[in-house]
Order: sequence, then C-alpha cells, then structure tokens
Amino acid sequence: MGLELDAVGETGLKFYGKICAALTHEMKNALAIINENVGLLEDYNLMAQRGTPLTPERFTILSRRMVEQVDRANTLLKVMNQFSHGVDTWVEEVDLNELLSFVSMLSQRFAAQRGVSVEVESPGQKVTVTTSPFLLQNLIWCCMDFAMDAMGTGNDLRLKAESTPAGGQVTLSASNDSLADAVDRLSQYCEGALVDALQVKIETDTRSGPLVLILPKRIPQ
Repeated sequence: MGLELDAVGETGLKFYGKICAALTHEMKNALAIINENVGLLEDYNLMAQRGTPLTPERFTILSRRMVEQVDRANTLLKVMNQFSHGVDTWVEEVDLNELLSFVSMLSQRFAAQRGVSVEVESPGQKVTVTTSPFLLQNLIWCCMDFAMDAMGTGNDLRLKAESTPAGGQVTLSASNDSLADAVDRLSQYCEGALVDALQVKIETDTRSGPLVLILPKRIPQ
C-alpha cells in the first residue's frame, strides 16, 4: 500500500489534536503560575511602599519560580514546534531511539494523569528505518495509550528500540505484565490503515505480555 496522506484518516487528526491540546494546556498552566507570581510581586511592591521591610530572599524565591516556569513554557513551545514540523517530510530516515524519546515526551501529561511512569531503554546504538515519522509517532502513541489503560495506576511502561536483519522493532512492556490480558482490545486503539501504511506487524507474547512492533527497513513512498 502506498503512503497517501488520507491513510492517516481520522486517527491522525485526532492524534494531532490531542497532542496539541495537551501541550497548550501545560503552557497555560505555566503562564498561570507566572501570573500568580506577578501578582505576588505587585503585593510586595505595595508592602514596600507602605514601609514593610522585605528580605532579599523573598524576591530571590519569586524570581526563581518565574524563571522555572518560563523555561518550562519555552521547552513546551520547542516540543510543539518540533511536533508540528513532523509532517514537513512525509518519508525519511528515522532514529527509533530519538522517536521513542520524543513520543514519550509528548505523552507526559497523559502518563501523569494515569499514574504511569514511562521509560525509554537505550540499546546503546543507533536504530534507523526509513518510514513516515508522523505516522509512526501516531502508531506508537496508540500502542502507548492502550498500554497505559491496560496497566493501571502505579506501574512502569518501558519502551525499547532494536535493530533486526529486516529493519527494526519497538517493544512496549509493562512492569506488571498486564498487556497480554488486554491485547484483544488493541484494535480499538490502532487503526488498521495506519498499520498497513507503515507495513508494521504487531505481535505479543501471551505469557509475559510485551507488545512488539516489527518495522521494515524501508517503506515505499
């Protein structure tokens, strides 16, 4: 199957909207905290005008809080910018370790809401395939979404990329080995058109539960 834009379908638009909404929500939170601290700064100013002695430590703490939130908002903007440019080149060589780290970053808010910790295990070597970065981000996010729902609160989701003779593979495993019991629901999260477009095969070990995405070395453009 050729890589046509409409292969993304509704799931791609939902993915894009969901991620953008999460990132902008976090930015809004950072701006709200900055705004609160600006209000506190104004209170300090009024106190100083009335002759209330203020220690330098108060301003130091306030300044540090504001700088932290500015850095947080700036990081979120960089992530959103990188995400939005993910469709600039439809097919290209992708470093799977970098892609997993990026999708993990995109999913931070969703993982926190579910009480799940996401860890990307590095194999210590570069793992590359030629594929669609956006579609692969979408598929991995769908699998992570499924896994986080299946795992429950307080568990760890581990992601790992490895090279194979035919291309590469991505493994998702849960600390409580819970994925196998729920694998029959995976199709509710992953659209068949997405899997077909990427020519990915999804396997699971029914005993220990990890999901394995087997990727070809190159997909047709």
